[in-house]
Amino acid sequence: LLSRLADPELSFDDLEDLVYRDAALTVRVLQAANAAASGARRHLDSARDALMMLGSDRLKSWVILLVASDAGGRDAARLSEAAVRARTCEELAEDWGVRPDVAFTAGLISRLDVVLGLPAELVIERLGLSGELREALVERTGNLGRLVAAVELYAAGPGEVHHGDGGPSRRMAEAHLAAMAWATRTVGGA
Repeated sequence: LLSRLADPELSFDDLEDLVYRDAALTVRVLQAANAAASGARRHLDSARDALMMLGSDRLKSWVILLVASDAGGRDAARLSEAAVRARTCEELAEDWGVRPDVAFTAGLISRLDVVLGLPAELVIERLGLSGELREALVERTGNLGRLVAAVELYAAGPGEVHHGDGGPSRRMAEAHLAAMAWATRTVGGA
């Protein structure tokens, strides 16, 4: 399931089908989407409603988080770290010339080894990753790989990251703080 979700070409219909095949996942997606839409005027009653409101990229991100949560034994701290990294990558994606949904996926997968308690190489192998995503995660090459590496470095010590002009990245700090708030809401409500 995670390898299918990691595919950047996963269609709207395929995502909906994946969610519907798993009743427990459908319920969790609805719970998470309704929690996020708490200010909305209508209650979401189906995975299709969640897809329509949130869009397939956002829902795909949530489903990846929910599946990782289940697979990782629901260790909230580790899952939260992965969610923060994923969301920080997503927040910064356009600054680095990367698709936000791919950046989220790369950020999340770059932390799945910790969430799942498996070596990173094994996680990447089991997901069957190839192309840009694999190179970004294994070699930290290309814009996507450099973005993931910068977010990792920031998490290790915020004073160490520089972006573009060589100066400390205020944008990185803002994205990281926003990601922490998002992860608190998302992981806590999942």
